[in-house]
Amino acid sequence: MYSKTKSRSRSQWLCILPLLALLPVAEAAAPAAATLAATQITATSAQLNGMVTAGNLPTTCWFEWAAVGGGVTNATAPQAAGSGSSVVYVTNAISGLTAGDQYECRLVASNSLGVVQGAAQRWGVGLTTAWGSNGSGQTTVPAGLGNVVAIAGGVFHSLALRADGSVAAWGNNASGQTTVPAGLSNVVAIAGGWNYSLALRADGSVAAWGDNYYGQTNVPAGLSNVVAIAGGGYHSLALRAVAPAVAPVVTGQLLNGGNMRLSFVGSNGIPYALDRSYNLSPPVNWVPQMTNFAGVNGVLVFTNLANPTTNNFWRIRSVP
Repeated sequence: MYSKTKSRSRSQWLCILPLLALLPVAEAAAPAAATLAATQITATSAQLNGMVTAGNLPTTCWFEWAAVGGGVTNATAPQAAGSGSSVVYVTNAISGLTAGDQYECRLVASNSLGVVQGAAQRWGVGLTTAWGSNGSGQTTVPAGLGNVVAIAGGVFHSLALRADGSVAAWGNNASGQTTVPAGLSNVVAIAGGWNYSLALRADGSVAAWGDNYYGQTNVPAGLSNVVAIAGGGYHSLALRAVAPAVAPVVTGQLLNGGNMRLSFVGSNGIPYALDRSYNLSPPVNWVPQMTNFAGVNGVLVFTNLANPTTNNFWRIRSVP
């Protein structure tokens, strides 16, 4: 995205307006895949779950699964995961399992730029067992707790994710860390911290409850596309599948006196910088003119940028 100005007559400039016009293009990337815990588990069937980001290209995905140590890999039928940049929750039901066996699976996603595999997840139907310090009842598993597909430990409390997407919690509840929020459902992952708990829903949103002295349960506004969570002592973490920025739209136009006006549209909220150089001979010396201005849905206009007596080259770039 470069534009160049030189000292010319007004009539010469008028014959080349507009100087530059580019169309926005969403940057393409290889897909991303995250394998989640299996749910809806019975002795002979299960639902496999995962999250895919398509990378702005048509993407398909499927699950590979097998009995642990069995050496035979099965694959579900490919399914479409779209062509956008948001997280897509995908599932596939499998049957014909052998009661008492352990199984593992992974999600695979493919588009024209690559094939990726999510980390493997294991599952089986069994009882939850806990041991060690029990001063707050954290290792006293609730009677009747079953269909558990994932577990997590806080400092003095424990969490379990059931196959139906609900959460059980027990142990110390001084800060409400074992009081699961009413209506919490569609959970695909859990995590515990010091006197607080986290849950990741299938839609990529996060729920948090318990102690909030350091803001660890204040989920940031707008947090989305989350594929994994973790709890620290007094802080929380979320891994997001982030879409590539949209290439900015730049239109260049000459004003009276040879000055330049650049009209700019970028990805809303993405930070950009405006740089200038007097030549493009290596090594190019780009001098920042404006930094960390936000992309906008409308048009942001810079005027009187160029010196009519010199060559000027401009670039707009996203800021890491």
